[in-house]
Amino acid sequence: MWIIMFIFIIAVAFYTGARTISLINTLFPKIGKQGKRLEKIGYIIFLIPIIGSFLLRGIGVMKEIRNFGFVCMAAFLYLLLFCLSFECVWGISKLIVWKIKKRNNTMEGWKKILAGITLGLAILVTGYGLYHARDLKVKEYSISLKANSPLSELKVILISDLHLGSMLDKNFVKQLVTEINSLQADVICIAGDIFDNDYEALKNPEETAELFSKLESVYGVYACLGNHDIDGLFQGEGNLGHEKIAAFLKQANIHLLEDEAVTVANSFIIAGRKDRRPLGNKMAVRDSISEIIGQSDTLPILLLDHQPQAEEEAKQAGVDLLMCGHTHNGQVFPGNLIVGLTAKYTYGYSKDGDTNIVVTSGAGFWGPPCRVASDSEIVVLNLTFSGK
Repeated sequence: MWIIMFIFIIAVAFYTGARTISLINTLFPKIGKQGKRLEKIGYIIFLIPIIGSFLLRGIGVMKEIRNFGFVCMAAFLYLLLFCLSFECVWGISKLIVWKIKKRNNTMEGWKKILAGITLGLAILVTGYGLYHARDLKVKEYSISLKANSPLSELKVILISDLHLGSMLDKNFVKQLVTEINSLQADVICIAGDIFDNDYEALKNPEETAELFSKLESVYGVYACLGNHDIDGLFQGEGNLGHEKIAAFLKQANIHLLEDEAVTVANSFIIAGRKDRRPLGNKMAVRDSISEIIGQSDTLPILLLDHQPQAEEEAKQAGVDLLMCGHTHNGQVFPGNLIVGLTAKYTYGYSKDGDTNIVVTSGAGFWGPPCRVASDSEIVVLNLTFSGK
């Protein structure tokens, strides 16, 4: 499977590089014989950093190569999409000219216009995506839970998919903490993928943990782990960096819930699950939701589960609010259209019976530092309790 994917990526890269250079040649004919040389340089610029971004560990110069590769990945994606769009429009244009039996004296001029639009849009969309990925938005939902609580209301802040590592570090965490504290939360929940499968890439983890410890809420900060909360890929099975991550969260004053439920202030229950499939491991062994929450009374049950794959199980177990991340809402167009085909609930607020489901697009990003047609977000859940 990996070999097939690698061959496919190489083929797509060669097409994208060749078409991009041909479009540049169309706009700037004087390049002429330099086209082939530029084409080879283009392949090197795209392929080596992109492959390196997956294989290199993020320390020192390798971190910079990896980060450059992720930026190239964003540019590559939109060059590919707009080059394919060019093929369609140019093909239709030639067909129309052939159909009406006119000479294509103006076709070269039209081709230059199309080439300029194609390259210009690729640059603009990539630039917008790189900027937009770091522009944190606040998304707010008001939800009534059919559960009894001594509290009349509860403000929950939900974040997920921070992907701390080579690209997002303490500066991002500082911004995130400032934004969250301004919202005056009752409780803060983190639905996994705190790290980006490379713990060692995080500069000054002690300072970053200290920043997290400054999060302000009435009842504390709770988290579950996601599939990227490991340290290293392609290292076989095993407990990849779990001790380091758990120690980091403890230092950050974040209560890690791994198949565990806690009753908070005798007013509500927060539970967290292990991830269903951490990277580098086979399908995880984890307790059922019913085993985690046990025989609960009528207190509201809030469940953190990184991947939105267990909504039916949550419903059967009597969970009032299921909070997930993982999908990034596709992160980049057209991913936001495709991700909706992968699961029943992939973004936003939904309700199934008495179980309310919230899937956030995440506060950070994975891979290319780019978001198009999706937001980096902090979710505010204004909960009220109507009783069962």
